[in-house]
Amino acid sequence: MKHIEFSKVRLEDRERRKRRGFGDAPPSKDHTTHAAFLDESLDSKVQEALEKSQRFEFHPYLVMKIELEPGYTLQDSDEEKLEYFGVKIIDKETKELQVLFTDDLRLENFKIALENYKQGKIAKTKIENQDLFSIIKSITEWSREDRLGLDISSIKDGDYIDCYLWVFDTVDKSNEKMNEFKNFVANNNGRVCDIYVGDSVVLSRVKLGEGVLDKILEHPLVYKVESIPKFNILHNMIKTTKEITLDQITFDTSRLFPEESSSICIIDSGIFMQHPLLRGVIGDSKTFYCSDEYQSSTNDFDGHGTKVASICEYGDFSEKDEFTPEIFLFNAKIHDGQYTNTFELWKREVTEQIGEFSWEITDIIMAYEDGEITFEDLVSNFPQEQQPYLKMVYSRYSAFYEKLIPNQMKEIVEYFYKGYGCRIYNLSQGSIDYIYDGLKPKAWACVLDELQNLYDIVFVISSGNYLYEANNDYNNIFCRYPLYFYQSPECRVIEPANSATSITVGSMAISDEVYNVPERLERLNITSRDNLSSITRVGPGVMNAVKPEFVAYGGDRSVFVDPMGNHRPVPNLGLSKLLFNNDNAGMFEWDVGTSFAAPYISHILGCFLNRYPQASNNLMRAIIASSAKIPVSIRNQVQEIIDSEEELQKEFLYQNKSNYNKLLYYTAGYGYPDKYSCLSSLDNRVVLMADINTDEEAIKPDNMHIFEIPLPKEFRQSSGKKKVIISLAFNPQVRNTRLDYIGISMDYKLVKGKTKEEVIEIFETQKGKEDAIPIENRCVCDLEPSTTIRSNGTLQKSTFEFSRDTNFDNDNLYLVVNAKKNWSEKPQKYAVVAVLESEDKDLKIYNEIKSRVEGTITTRIRV
Repeated sequence: MKHIEFSKVRLEDRERRKRRGFGDAPPSKDHTTHAAFLDESLDSKVQEALEKSQRFEFHPYLVMKIELEPGYTLQDSDEEKLEYFGVKIIDKETKELQVLFTDDLRLENFKIALENYKQGKIAKTKIENQDLFSIIKSITEWSREDRLGLDISSIKDGDYIDCYLWVFDTVDKSNEKMNEFKNFVANNNGRVCDIYVGDSVVLSRVKLGEGVLDKILEHPLVYKVESIPKFNILHNMIKTTKEITLDQITFDTSRLFPEESSSICIIDSGIFMQHPLLRGVIGDSKTFYCSDEYQSSTNDFDGHGTKVASICEYGDFSEKDEFTPEIFLFNAKIHDGQYTNTFELWKREVTEQIGEFSWEITDIIMAYEDGEITFEDLVSNFPQEQQPYLKMVYSRYSAFYEKLIPNQMKEIVEYFYKGYGCRIYNLSQGSIDYIYDGLKPKAWACVLDELQNLYDIVFVISSGNYLYEANNDYNNIFCRYPLYFYQSPECRVIEPANSATSITVGSMAISDEVYNVPERLERLNITSRDNLSSITRVGPGVMNAVKPEFVAYGGDRSVFVDPMGNHRPVPNLGLSKLLFNNDNAGMFEWDVGTSFAAPYISHILGCFLNRYPQASNNLMRAIIASSAKIPVSIRNQVQEIIDSEEELQKEFLYQNKSNYNKLLYYTAGYGYPDKYSCLSSLDNRVVLMADINTDEEAIKPDNMHIFEIPLPKEFRQSSGKKKVIISLAFNPQVRNTRLDYIGISMDYKLVKGKTKEEVIEIFETQKGKEDAIPIENRCVCDLEPSTTIRSNGTLQKSTFEFSRDTNFDNDNLYLVVNAKKNWSEKPQKYAVVAVLESEDKDLKIYNEIKSRVEGTITTRIRV
């Protein structure tokens, strides 16, 4: 049975405005002394800015850090005053550290205000601007050290770096500053190869020339300088392939409909176009390499993309299954397996064409790689007739890393969304160089959030693979698993898996049945089915949001024990996942990784869109969450960690103690989604969906919406446990320079024991207030997880579970959805899903709920 659509109660928007307030009383300071200190600090920063602008020949801007006294934050009125003084907050690093920008170094209004504060001029009942100036602890410059986000000791001329610039109020203003920066770089022996200017992040890829890095690190328009990200893929490929031919398999494409079937774009290493079970499935294919100069076949030479494609199309499968494709695939090739040094690419192609290098040439190549000779010197040692070819190949690869990943992602979406209406994008990729540190996301994650706000699309991303042996002694893996996930920051998700609105997926083990040689038990399993894979990664995400949101089967590695007792990780057929092969040696092979967990979620989304083609990206995410359950084995693993009383990272603590819910939800998210629960309702499991996806219906900042959820007596009094599952998804604007990265936060409460009129009356009393909704505790449903855990994310799910029919008093629940403005004024689209689920298999409530919902809608239309 199809899910039931329901809608919000029709009421005028009820604004819950934030009280402006005045914050805490300012600390007691001598205004004369403190004003003189601030004035001196300001003068020195202005003078330093002028001197640097003359020395490095750039426009004089003042970028300064204002550090606040501990425990104090700027109020809205303070920010308005600063703007009047001629400075604007362009970045909020922490609550107590703000970054200010001005292009008017005279700062006349600022100086006047400081002088009035110094003289003790009274405004009403206290010294003018005392509330602002007395909470400022210091004024310092945004320095070279603040801009440095990489180890420059290994950086040399000719290398690439990513330069983040400050984000201004409008894209036009940011573009203006980017053009100024480009001219500066060009005039100082550098080259800006690519730029991305968006609402949330402004970024340039720079090729360094002599001396330009030092100048960039002093430039006032530069926020951060980072090394360039590179894709990393874990490969444990098992080349034993199933010796099965197509005539032994049922393959039927009759359920693929060009005008109706959904599609998934696979952003990866390409897809093996000739695979028999992908025949007729793959639509357009295109390469999106990091250089427009480099073109390659869209075929998959590495194999990773083909494996991902097999799960996107068929979900988890065995070789005995019937293969009936229902989803079209698009192939966006971005690399040949992983990014490699451009000179390595040159060497690989040259050796393929002219043969292996001689020992003499190998020594000369090593001298070039050590920076002892130039490329021209290197080429001069080859035969004269080969030299033009060698230079041509070098020129083709020399620009290989000049395109920014944000622009790659943008081009992919615009090509497949605008051209084909593709709305699901599987990205089983990440940069191991950028393990999320709990601070601000980088450009890759930001652009995915921007795209999902701009277009009605969903990105599904793997959490990334953690290799224990990279940081630890593998001999102790058995005694350290799974504790190491919670004791090392190296285990957190990698960019861009921290994207706020993308779906991030971790990995579970498939089996504990290790494949061994009969005579010896030399390979051991670390995990059992439904355990966390030993190679997965954990959260939390941005602003401590739940990440990864889901887990799926990605398999695991086994441990090989040699005769000396040493341990090392090895792939094993019994613990790995069955996937498609990328050559003609056989149709199937095995591999492991979070890369192969993520596409299972993409597959479910594709199936859901086939059944509900009008669903928004928010509804797709909400429905997946509503179906997910955390496996018992993972719950048990988390409880064992709690019981061990081991010291954990701070993000897993509450009041300095290990917190079960933080460990659980930052590990497995909302659990493992069920495909069939996403697609259909049952008589004893009824799904209600509300897709608020138009500008007219969207919720305004600091407003609330109400939804009426039928709760029949037959459901409340059915045998066994009953659950009301609520999920919410929204796709807000984002901004990388804000401490509150997302522009709007949302949350909800579930109310019982009240009539609609009573809930509306309570709702009315909150107009213009930000206070908590005044409802008796007995009428507020106890949801798990609590607001504390879930409300930081853009995808939220919680469950109200009960056994007895108590404190309901009527046949409805009321869902109160709240939107809180962080900084965005834009009305927010969102989706909610409500599930009524009973253990009573004989319960039949679908028709009654459907009738009541449709009756409510009819009544509203008549009114």
